[in-house]
Amino acid sequence: MIVATLAAMLAGCGDSPLPAAKAEAAPAAVSGFPKGDYRSPLTFSNPYAHIPAQCYIETSRGAQNACLFCHTNGPYQAGLGNNFPQAGAEPRLGNLQLEYSFTPFSAFVASPSRNPWENTLTPERLREAVTVLGIDPAAWDMERYIRQDNWRVAFAQRPGNLLVWDGGGDDAPFRLFPGLDPSDLPADTDGFVRSGTSRNGFFQDSDGRWLTGWRAVNFMPYGIFTPMTGSVSGIYIRLPQAFMRRADGTFDLDVYRQNLDLVERAIQDRLRSEEGANYRGAAQAVAIERGLYPVGTEFAHPLHYVDVAADGRNLTISSYPGTRARRVKEIRYMVKWKPFYPSQFRPGVKEEGAPIYGNDREGWVDNGVGWYLAGYIEAADGALRPQNREELMQCIGCHSGIASTEFPQFTSGTGNTIDSAWALPRKFAGELGWQEMDYLGYLAQPDAKADQTPGQAQRGDPLNRRLEKGEFRQFLDHVVGASLYGDMPAAIERFLATAIQPAHGYSAAWPALDTADAAGFQQRQI
Repeated sequence: MIVATLAAMLAGCGDSPLPAAKAEAAPAAVSGFPKGDYRSPLTFSNPYAHIPAQCYIETSRGAQNACLFCHTNGPYQAGLGNNFPQAGAEPRLGNLQLEYSFTPFSAFVASPSRNPWENTLTPERLREAVTVLGIDPAAWDMERYIRQDNWRVAFAQRPGNLLVWDGGGDDAPFRLFPGLDPSDLPADTDGFVRSGTSRNGFFQDSDGRWLTGWRAVNFMPYGIFTPMTGSVSGIYIRLPQAFMRRADGTFDLDVYRQNLDLVERAIQDRLRSEEGANYRGAAQAVAIERGLYPVGTEFAHPLHYVDVAADGRNLTISSYPGTRARRVKEIRYMVKWKPFYPSQFRPGVKEEGAPIYGNDREGWVDNGVGWYLAGYIEAADGALRPQNREELMQCIGCHSGIASTEFPQFTSGTGNTIDSAWALPRKFAGELGWQEMDYLGYLAQPDAKADQTPGQAQRGDPLNRRLEKGEFRQFLDHVVGASLYGDMPAAIERFLATAIQPAHGYSAAWPALDTADAAGFQQRQI
């Protein structure tokens, strides 16, 4: 039944004719389903790979609380696409903001309370490893490296029809690589990704370009995804083609725009009674479900290197805005392949250490709550390769929920996601949110000196209505340093010391940390 439902939604009215002026029909979108197997995390070198390095962060003896940004109760208490409260709302799960410890899956594996991410504790071992390989980090030309494109080469290996989420081809390494052609990026000013190539799109617009179905999402990032942490992203969403068609089967951009807006409202809990109970056009049989995405929803998530000279204006540097370099660290992908209703499962039924269903060769896992997650990461030569089960386990660590079935399957997740994702809930309102991710309108300053700030955001961070302070201010108030890794780069320290002064409207100057005295250092953290 699930397979039939998804196939029908993805195919939509696939045989319906296009308007006469748009005679070239897009290929029918008929989905297959990848096959995998189960593997126990107990066989991994790190059985707790779903616990990221950030979860071992310094708390300055409890004075700081970086845990609150992921481990919360809000969506669960609102009944909004989440059944994994993590801040004390469910006694069986405890309060992950207060209980700074981890429970082992088994007595026969190492304790997860020991930080396994050696690169965060002993970075000198990384230098030792590359030295053994005969590599001199001092000789690296990182500027040149991050301005090389490695996305297009990987995309060229994606098999099958780009308009279908499953590329097909059993054991094809790039089977679930997102069908988003980087040659078509960046998106247009309305967020839609258009192409000059017919195979990339479903239908043509008035100027003859092809609508690919992908639309960029511009959202307020958490502090863990900012240029200061070395990770910047693009986010693109695509709905099944039934959501792009009128009731008579013809493609219509306005219908698609309406349906995307309805998805946004459903995820952000802003549905209005006058909007009705169903989506529009050929998707009118699909119910709008509060806090849930329609089956067949896709997300493409390129994770870029940071290039402080990149703001989209100088194409020789990067065509992407928001410090997003041309080179990507990873390409991540999600597709909702079956319905999942969080309210059907109690928070306390999670079974730790259950096996993970996936396919290492094809680079994907099932998150246990309705989504396939796929990832492609840099290999030693800088080319993208499919991630294995252990690497993808960390994706489940953030993008999942709680489910209980006859055959236990590993699930995890955080308390802040809505239906396993958290970009669209934080999308900026209106058309500003349907644009390329630009990190608050960052603009580079090409004439900045080496000791000056290389660029500046043009929009302030949104106000937290309850706390009456900016979102990023709230983040900095609860972390040690400037990120979840407890670091404070010298460039950021200089900027904050200059900007945060009474003359600029602040109540006090930026405090200098004196690490010579332990008691004084501790006092500054409070």
